[in-house]
Amino acid sequence: EVSFFQYTPSLRDDIESAALVISHAGSGSIFEALSYGRPLVVVPNPALMDNHQAELGTHLSQLGHLVCSTPSKLTTTVRNFDASKLKPYTADGSASAAAGIASNIDKAVFAR
Repeated sequence: EVSFFQYTPSLRDDIESAALVISHAGSGSIFEALSYGRPLVVVPNPALMDNHQAELGTHLSQLGHLVCSTPSKLTTTVRNFDASKLKPYTADGSASAAAGIASNIDKAVFAR
């Protein structure tokens, strides 16, 4: 079964019941789907200036949290999709990232 819509005030029920979420690559949509632990395929909007969607989608795809596709490859991407290859996303990764940044700043500032 496939459900689609242009706008809804809340995606929670739809995301929680989905076997696979296909979305644009906006940060809100990505992190909402990942926060519910749903497998995710994103399709960045290439018409956006500075294309932050492509950067975010590609980065999270390289980390193994989602699959990034294009409109022309979406059918093949979904057909070949294997959720078992995805790594769960945890929001608590920000603490370790902040610690790493602080460590690098300390090394750069206090290096003699």
